[in-house]
Amino acid sequence: MGDQERLGQLFEACDLDGSGFIDQTELASVCSELNNDQLKDVFLQLDKDGDGRISAEEFARGFRDINEAIQGISREKMREKLKSYSSREDLTGSGNEVYAVGGLDDGLKTLTW
Repeated sequence: MGDQERLGQLFEACDLDGSGFIDQTELASVCSELNNDQLKDVFLQLDKDGDGRISAEEFARGFRDINEAIQGISREKMREKLKSYSSREDLTGSGNEVYAVGGLDDGLKTLTW
């Protein structure tokens, strides 16, 4: 199953009344861990056209935006890790091999997203 299909299924699961849109009540039902202020912020971020409901397109766009932001954060963390290895000596013979492997693992995870 592709990402689009999974995203469509997630949207359908959130669209509790089957209207083709997610309203604030539905979002509150599926995101019960959020407080009212957080819920309002998430809803406003997803409801791009401001019509008081989230369409499937807005929902998908919101997930793409979130994914891009997460990838950007991951890339920045990786850059910071790599900067901490100032020379090749830092990677060999001083017990830092574990950190080098951890950095490589993080890099590979970032590439496979």
